[in-house]
Amino acid sequence: MANLETARIGGRWSENDPLRWLWRGLTSVRFALGLIGFLALASLVGVLIPQLPIEMRNNPAAVSAWLALQEERFGVLAGPMDRLSLFEVFRSIWFISGLALLVASVCVCTANRLPPILRNVRHPQTRVPDDYFDRGQPAVSVAAADVDGLAAELRRRRYRVVTAKEGETAYVFADRFPWSQFATFVSHLALILFLAGGLVTVTTAREQQILLAEGEAGAAVFAPSDPDHMQLYIEDAIGRFDETGFPLDFRSYLVVYQGGQEVARGVTTVNDPLSYGGYRFHQSAYFPDGAALRVRDLATGNVVYDEVLALISSATTPRIVVRDATGAVLLDDVIVPTDFIEDVAGTRVLVPGAEREFWIGARPSRPGATGSPDGWQLVVFDTAAGGAGSVLSEGERREAGGLSITFVGMTGVPSTVVRNLPGGNAEAVAELSDGPRGELLTVGPVQGRALALSPDEAVQVDQYEYTFAGRREFAGITVRRDPGSMFIWLATGLFLLGLGLTFYTPRRRLWGKISAGQAAFRGLGGRALAIEREVREVAARTARRSGPSGE
Repeated sequence: MANLETARIGGRWSENDPLRWLWRGLTSVRFALGLIGFLALASLVGVLIPQLPIEMRNNPAAVSAWLALQEERFGVLAGPMDRLSLFEVFRSIWFISGLALLVASVCVCTANRLPPILRNVRHPQTRVPDDYFDRGQPAVSVAAADVDGLAAELRRRRYRVVTAKEGETAYVFADRFPWSQFATFVSHLALILFLAGGLVTVTTAREQQILLAEGEAGAAVFAPSDPDHMQLYIEDAIGRFDETGFPLDFRSYLVVYQGGQEVARGVTTVNDPLSYGGYRFHQSAYFPDGAALRVRDLATGNVVYDEVLALISSATTPRIVVRDATGAVLLDDVIVPTDFIEDVAGTRVLVPGAEREFWIGARPSRPGATGSPDGWQLVVFDTAAGGAGSVLSEGERREAGGLSITFVGMTGVPSTVVRNLPGGNAEAVAELSDGPRGELLTVGPVQGRALALSPDEAVQVDQYEYTFAGRREFAGITVRRDPGSMFIWLATGLFLLGLGLTFYTPRRRLWGKISAGQAAFRGLGGRALAIEREVREVAARTARRSGPSGE
């Protein structure tokens, strides 16, 4: 501040002061418009060019893989684009510097305009030359003899009135809502806070997406070495839908742990997040198709596999119904293909309660086989009858050794690939469907066949025991901390306040000269017709109040 004070000599900048050019540049409208154009162009580049996802920023391996993908897209330009931070525009030094410079420019412009506006508000010009009433647009002339009555009526309309007399001539100055001129500073402050909020968000915001199944061991938020490391546990994930499948409500009962201790718990939704330690935990997704699978090593009794499978894919598989001679349903399930015989994808199926095994698979209908080239065929081999086979069309039923097999048709079921399943291949397929006794998890191949697992009913294959622990729902949780949001909310409030002051309490100033029963008024602050109408209303009400009745 000392430099700024000594920089001015006689109200002008010293020619040798280096702050002179900086001050002029920051108060230049052209410079501000250039900055705004630069930031707008940079924002357009950030929209058109793919940006590095937030969740990958702290993972060097993920960043390298993502950049390799961009090299396939942009070729030799990918390297220079990365060095110029075009894949992280809004976190680049040049973008943040431009944003900070714009904040400084707005602050300096605001400070530069404050002294004259402050003088104009606190010490307005109350007296104007007589020839002012004859310049440009003609003044509003009304009959007025009672100066005090005129001043009283103006005060009733919330004007601050100053009167003065010079001989037979009286002068009136009326000023209403002078402080509304500060609305421009309120709006400028809102703009500064908007920019500052964006700057704080870019530099300090943290966000992580987590997909967590209910009842699953706590998912880590941030690295264990991070001071904000936390763990999340979903007690219950709830999704409600109407009869058309439209979502009505998503919510999760969430528990937050830090340092091995429970630090917060509560319900989180999309619009009503759980808060702790400056972070907000939003419900960002809901996924109903999860299955808990547990595998135990019978030799040691240890659980060697305990996962909740997210069945995020959909598999088109044949659905069959097997009944005994009495018509009782022994099996109602979809077939998980584990191997191929020629063009048929299928697997071995063990019928519960009948100790019968079939190899069942499906293939697209051959031209002319069913009359519909878009249909499917079910191929059934009875392994106990020397491999005798049958081919069924959709909806057809066949008898096989006292059992009836019905090909219900092809259906889509939730599915996923399971890797490193004990006792299974390197990759197995898991599908969730509705069986005759409720939900059924089909997993295969395991020792060359698919396992049909009912909830909490263990199936033993060699040295492993497989248990379907039931359906589990998944909740997508967004963990976010954004200190800049406080600036944004405050800026929004100030911006609305500035608009309200500007449009609903505009400043209006009136200068009047009263002589020989006639008054001439000129004004600022509004349309000329509005000023004229108000002056005539004031004169008319003053005349009525000053009449013989005294009203």
